[in-house]
Amino acid sequence: MNKVVIISEKKILSLFDSKEKKTIWKKELDKNILGTYRVGKYLFLYTMSKWGMGYIYSSLLHLESGDYFWINKKLYSSSNVLIFKNHIYFINKSFEIISLELESCEEVFKKKFPYKKWYTSVYPKLVIYDGKVIAYNKKNAVKINNSNNDLEDFIFRNHDLKDVDSMSDVYNIAVNSYVNHNTGGDAVMYGAMGGGDVGGGGGDAGGGDGGG
Repeated sequence: MNKVVIISEKKILSLFDSKEKKTIWKKELDKNILGTYRVGKYLFLYTMSKWGMGYIYSSLLHLESGDYFWINKKLYSSSNVLIFKNHIYFINKSFEIISLELESCEEVFKKKFPYKKWYTSVYPKLVIYDGKVIAYNKKNAVKINNSNNDLEDFIFRNHDLKDVDSMSDVYNIAVNSYVNHNTGGDAVMYGAMGGGDVGGGGGDAGGGDGGG
């Protein structure tokens, strides 16, 4: 899959082999395509029912076959979005930390960030730190404890959170929308923020080889 190109038209998505000069698969959609994002063998598809209005949807396809794992989910995020160990992590508008199983989109974790102040509209951010999923703001951080399906306080011993604007890693992906922490407003995202760990290789945006 080193010479494939993902081609998006208004309502048509296709995978094209640029070496063999042939279309591998093509899908005609009932919604307008906003963008795509590739992570390894996975292809995220973002669509909208009407340009400039209506809902934004996310779908997940198998890159090589074009088959859907799931389709037309409204996964609105108010934080950055991570893929880590075959799970999607994000924070919703209710300040809840969400984890979805990647291939089924089944919700497996949901807990509210415990340090949300009643007066704040600034959402926590997520990072994979020392192999742990961490949600943090300028004062506090918590980690997801998978053994008891709960949140625990976490201390960045080498960093003072009040001085940290952001932490980036290879697990960030683009899914629908996030809250712009500089303005507090919604911003729709397309394209790459980084790679992702899906349990078998990194990823990229576009038609290059993502290790799948």
